[in-house]
Parts: sequence; structure tokens; C-alpha cells
Amino acid sequence: MKITFVVPTPDWGGGCRVIATYAHRLIQRGHEVVVVYRSPTLTLRNQLSSTLLNIFRSNRDELACSHLDVLNVPQIRLVKDRLITDADIPDADVVIATYWKTAQEVLALSPQKGAKAYFLQHYEVVFVGAAQDEVKETWTYPMRKIVVAPWLKELAESEFGDSSAILVPNGVSTTQFTAPLRQKNAIPTVGFVFSHPGFKGSDIAIDAFELLKKEIPNFRLVSFGNSWRRSLKNGSSLPKGIEYQVLPSQNRIPEIYAQCDAWVCASRSEGFGLPMLEAMACRTPVISTPTGIAPLLAEQGGLRLAAHEDPRGLACEIQHILELPVDDWSVLSQQAYATAQRYDLEAAALQFERALETVVAER
Repeated sequence: MKITFVVPTPDWGGGCRVIATYAHRLIQRGHEVVVVYRSPTLTLRNQLSSTLLNIFRSNRDELACSHLDVLNVPQIRLVKDRLITDADIPDADVVIATYWKTAQEVLALSPQKGAKAYFLQHYEVVFVGAAQDEVKETWTYPMRKIVVAPWLKELAESEFGDSSAILVPNGVSTTQFTAPLRQKNAIPTVGFVFSHPGFKGSDIAIDAFELLKKEIPNFRLVSFGNSWRRSLKNGSSLPKGIEYQVLPSQNRIPEIYAQCDAWVCASRSEGFGLPMLEAMACRTPVISTPTGIAPLLAEQGGLRLAAHEDPRGLACEIQHILELPVDDWSVLSQQAYATAQRYDLEAAALQFERALETVVAER
């Protein structure tokens, strides 16, 4: 098949990682794939920020701008401030929108650009502000939806009357994200992803860690994220003494997961929640709010749930894991690892390929 992904400006986020991974695997399976995106002209401020970021990255394992570059995925970068049109897109068998704004552009393309699919990794009303009605409208477009989590498939049916959405749960690379059997750390160690968007719940996690200090004063806290800023708009800041890494290399991330006795996700909303699965693949038990794929992972083993907006409850669940006897923690660690093995990346890529074949066949 000839396959075109239309994406927002690529970055180091989990959503871009999933798209890049699928594109890479589809190429390996003999398909012709290209990723198209529009990158508006940078302001002077953004140019300076980009230069500083490249200086910082000179010490990293890979010199790249996004997950697409790491995997050498063919790209068409359009430097223009207008909507993408037929003239910008190659003819293909299938063209895939990956964000609500790209869905608007893909809808307007001619049939020669391919059968139209809509790859949904979240319900984007949670972070678009005033554009919520526009996001909802894209869910009504005559494009076959491919969704990453059961709750998104249920949403498509319950809110938009579409029972045809194809569920393709994200997979995790169990060769990249892996760790040998290990024991609990002598110094209890907890980790989380520090992220500025409010729906990611970093403020809730930080409040939970402050409460945890009263019960386990000597615990070690590690984190990584994509920003040098160590504070949030609401005034919450990373705790003193935290070991925080900005944009660690892709090889370094599994090592961070594997240092921890527990990994925390305090998100108010997740489409899927890939870091949870990555941590579990590295034999690290997870505590999460009931968001994204977390409820299903909790049923399968290795993840404990805490209520939304409840730092105290979150702290109690972290404390429970940190204070487990050595043998009990090892059992939970092995459950986490076993659950992650169910989400094989190669199997997910094959499911995604079959979903695209379905979209093409329907045209």
C-alpha cells in the first residue's frame, strides 16, 4: 500500500512515537509510507529556543528533531501558514489524519489522495480550550476511526453513534523497554513523567510526594520531561532533591524506569498512557489514576489504581508498594512485566496494518 500520515509538527511526545513506530514498521513490511506535516515559519524567539535545544542535544545519543528522525521515516515538511491541500499530498491508497486539525484537512482532500482514516490517540477536547466544538465535529466525519483504547471506542459509539471504530491498542517495544529481574532498592525509589499540561496531573503527583515524605522521609524521586522549566502555572514546583532529566536519550529512558520501585501516573486524562506500559515492561509496578488503559492494566496485574484528584490516596498507594515485603514486591514486579508482554509492538503494528487494509477495501 501507499500510505500517507498527516501529522502536526513532529516532536518527542508519545503520540509522535506511536505514529513514527507504525510508519517504520509498515515500511519494513514493504509498504510505501510518507509523513506530511506543516511547519510554520519560526519566530525569532522560537528560533533561539530551537538553537538552544540543539546545543543541549549535542550531548545526547541521537541528533534528531523528533521520533520520525530517529526511525528515518520519510517526511514532507511544508513551510507554509495555510491549510494542506491536494497539491501538498502524494496520491496514495490511504491517507491518515492524526489530530483534529489534520482531520479537517484530510476531509477536504480528493479521492486520489487515498481512502480516509482518522487515527485517534485521545479525545482532544481536554486540551484545545475554545475549539472543543470543532474537535467534536471531526468525530462525525465520514472517515473510519482507528482508536488506541477501549474507552475511545466506547466514546465513538455512545457520543457519536459510530460503532465501526477499529480498536488497535498501542504496543511497547519489549526489546527497548526491558530490564533484568531485580530486588527492591535499599532506598525506596519513585518515578514519574513531569509534564506541564494540566491534564497530565503533575501537580497532583507533586502533592502526593510531599505527603509521602511524612511517612517515608528518605525516599528517592526521579523524573524526566521535555522542559527545562521546573514549575507549573499553578505554582507547583518539582520537589527539592529530585533527579530530573530533560529529554533523556531513548536508550536512557528504560534505565530510568528500571531504577524505580514504583512509577506514578496522576493524569486527569490519558488517551492510552504509554509510559505506564513502558515502566511495567521494565519490571516496575505502577500506580495510576483510572485513565487511559490503566483500568485494564489493573485487571491484568502489576498496576494499582488511585482515585482522580486525590493526592492523599495516591500517596497511600505509593507507600503500600514501597513498604511491601521483598518477596511480595517481586511478585508485583513480575506481574507488571507479564502484563506488558501482552502488548507486543509487532502484534500492534500488524493490527494497525490490517485496519488500514480494511479502510482501503471499503473504498
